Amino acid sequence: MVLRYVSWQIPNLQAEALMKRLLTPFVIGAVLITVTALHAQESVCDLFSHLGNTDGRQVVLTGDLVISKDIAVLGAADCENQYTSRVRGILYGGPRALSLRPSASVTSAQLQQFQNAATKADRLRKEGKTVSASASFSGHMRVAPVGDLPGELTFDSFRNLKVEALPDPGSLAVTPICELFQNLPAWKGKRIAVRGEFISTMEGAWIYAACKGAFVTDGYRWPVSLVYALP
Repeated sequence: MVLRYVSWQIPNLQAEALMKRLLTPFVIGAVLITVTALHAQESVCDLFSHLGNTDGRQVVLTGDLVISKDIAVLGAADCENQYTSRVRGILYGGPRALSLRPSASVTSAQLQQFQNAATKADRLRKEGKTVSASASFSGHMRVAPVGDLPGELTFDSFRNLKVEALPDPGSLAVTPICELFQNLPAWKGKRIAVRGEFISTMEGAWIYAACKGAFVTDGYRWPVSLVYALP
């Protein structure tokens, strides 16, 4: 085996590609949602368990955000819920994500702020930076195909919109994968550099180590292994 240092993003930043070709170069930042008095917060993943019943509803959503000059998407990179189209009667197998669009109610100042954030995100990517974006969105749902996505959130307002570059890989402290698995949930959503053994087959590539981890779900102790992929 060959020991390597690899800069890696915990699964919720690497899993399912949103909007196929557009989301691959992006690192998705968690969207922090402020709960309003009238509408409860819900994650995009939870929404996809009953997406067909949300058409026309006012919602406050939390999820993974991708923003650029050409597109804004709110999704769930780590989600098992799927949407079943009532019209076609088939299982929707696309990304768990929604298109974002500003409504006419968004003030000119906020609209400019949103556009400036997209411009900044694109500039950072052109500089080779990995981008993290966050905000709070509230608006109305429309369940109808938008490109490869099953619906759209037309937002009326947002708060705390922030776009920033994540630390360069070379500046990250290297964490042994055995140490990572002692408290794996604590690393969720964080940008890390991890050290472990690398193995590759026709089925995929993994970073792993022959040690006993502490990550257990439903009584099952998971092996100390992470799926590895290039962006």
